[in-house]
Amino acid sequence: MVCAAVLIMRRTNPDAPRPFRAPFVPATPILGIALCLLLMFSLPSENWERLFVWLLVGFLIYFFYGRHHSVLARTARRGDPPARCLPRRRAGPRAPAPQPQALTPLRRTGGSLRSMFRKRRRAPAAALSQES
Repeated sequence: MVCAAVLIMRRTNPDAPRPFRAPFVPATPILGIALCLLLMFSLPSENWERLFVWLLVGFLIYFFYGRHHSVLARTARRGDPPARCLPRRRAGPRAPAPQPQALTPLRRTGGSLRSMFRKRRRAPAAALSQES
């Protein structure tokens, strides 16, 4: 899917900023798609049967759950028109998207990988109540 998305994005949105570029763009995605299809079709038929059974189970859960828990179902039970329940758009310009912050190396922060994952010890509740 990613290989196909690379081809589609190159065609439909050629001016999009790309911080990472794939090498040999027409050949790499096509080879990736071909190799994935080769691996998929080399699987035994039992795997395909399991896939379609679980897909069917997933679709049944999705549609039956969604039918009873959707916004339209709730409005129909209450008798409200569906437009009332949908979120309204705010007038005016949209707020700009937040810019991602640059990652800082651990050396600058003075920490280490071990200190990032180490749990902080809390003082017992009895000790806190005696201090106050």
